Amino acid sequence: MMKGMEDYLKEVKKQKILAMGNNIDEEKLDEILSYKPRAEKIAIKDAKLRTFITNDSDRTDMVAHVYDITYGTVQQGVDNLVVIDDSIVRGTTLRNSIIRMLDRLSPKKIVIVSSAPQIRYPAISLIEERNMEHLID
Repeated sequence: MMKGMEDYLKEVKKQKILAMGNNIDEEKLDEILSYKPRAEKIAIKDAKLRTFITNDSDRTDMVAHVYDITYGTVQQGVDNLVVIDDSIVRGTTLRNSIIRMLDRLSPKKIVIVSSAPQIRYPAISLIEERNMEHLID
């Protein structure tokens, strides 16, 4: 995913530089060349703990202790947060814990990129809780 973003940004930079034509401004050129995607590890899981093997009644409590988030890396209301989830198990962990934890960072937008089948409930639930149904296509 990072490679794809870097390739896209390379094209954006090229177009912005070409648009300057002969009026190349060194300060503006430095600004354009400084564009880069940011990658941070936001949600950290204690690798020793497995939430999917716990019974449903204990899983929610356990999930709250398995994951931690890195505060101070997301600019509230400014940064979009793209989360890559490679887990094959779906349900309680993502819905009841991870999305809610990430939401506390107050990003402009949260996008879940998953290698598993579509996840609809968590996003729909948060949108409905905030009375923002108009965002759903």
